[in-house]
Amino acid sequence: MDHKKKYLYQKVNKVEFLSNVRLRLKNDVFPYLELVKKIHKETGTGVGFWALARMIFPPIEAVANAIYRKENKTKILKELDIEYPFLAWDMFRHNLMHNDEMISASYRNKKVEWSVTIGGGHSAKDRVLKIDVSKLLHDFDNFLEKQIKDPSNLNKHVWIKKSYKLKRRGRLDLRNEIRAFGNSE
Repeated sequence: MDHKKKYLYQKVNKVEFLSNVRLRLKNDVFPYLELVKKIHKETGTGVGFWALARMIFPPIEAVANAIYRKENKTKILKELDIEYPFLAWDMFRHNLMHNDEMISASYRNKKVEWSVTIGGGHSAKDRVLKIDVSKLLHDFDNFLEKQIKDPSNLNKHVWIKKSYKLKRRGRLDLRNEIRAFGNSE
């Protein structure tokens, strides 16, 4: 069965796109971070660390796709002070988007675990790759602010995903539901 989709792209102003991403972070993710910190301060227990990573990585991926379209998406993680960007992308982004459990990475009898924290910064020691989601969020926000304020970006455009079309031989179940529910283009 062919699960591939054909994405349709839209050309948008780079500064406008980045400003909209930043606004969504300010409206959606920063308030959640503050709530998690407040609950931790009041109760002494941690809540929502994984949820924060799940909220942060999709916008990072969207920006990476728009800015570094032909380059490796991990370039943005290097700019966000992640020491092992390929490993972090695979362990955090993939695991948290497609799985509900923490999965370690192994290669030739070497194993790396991962951890999500709030506070203390990122680290890579004792075979644990730790991402501080508060630092990641603030670093990403600073990255966006710098890109938005860069005068060379004012008249630049980026291509973002607008929609997708199933290929003719794509999943029959999805095709039938789109045919039944969707409107004509």
